[in-house]
Amino acid sequence: VSANKRLRNEFNRKLGTKGILFLASPRLSLDNGAMVARAGAYRLEKENIASLNVSADPRLPFPGLVRVSE
Repeated sequence: VSANKRLRNEFNRKLGTKGILFLASPRLSLDNGAMVARAGAYRLEKENIASLNVSADPRLPFPGLVRVSE
């Protein structure tokens, strides 16, 4: 996502002179799709396959992550 020129430009436009946008170079901003695909291939090789009724839950806890109050 951080390699997306339109998104970078929009963030910079919205920040204006109020802030600085820190991003990795586009060369280092790769899509994590390859990583996710490899992780899935690894699980498939190990026959570690989830049942068909599994779904994503964005509210699951992230161990070790400190949540900042809003």
